Amino acid sequence: MPLRTQCCSKFATPNTNNVDVALEGTWSVHNPEWHGTKVFASWYNDGIRVLDLRDPTSPEEVAFWVGAGAPADAPPVNIWSVVPHEGLLLASDRNYGLYILKFGR
Repeated sequence: MPLRTQCCSKFATPNTNNVDVALEGTWSVHNPEWHGTKVFASWYNDGIRVLDLRDPTSPEEVAFWVGAGAPADAPPVNIWSVVPHEGLLLASDRNYGLYILKFGR
């Protein structure tokens, strides 16, 4: 049975469709986790994106992280997965390891 879309919307980071950086990283969503009205998405080199989907036809980005505050020796982020847990975000980075971030929203 084919799937049918019930609403039409999209979300992309500025780098997702930017041909100037297309070959400098991976700029797509991976492993989105839906919790309540929020989607927590890993976005490889565009870090972590948190979307509010109270209105699924109009997703709103309410938070993001692209490596601010990471250790000085850390390479640019390459986030494989992000999982919310009791006010924290557990983010696996393909090039560095595990980041544990506070999520205050």
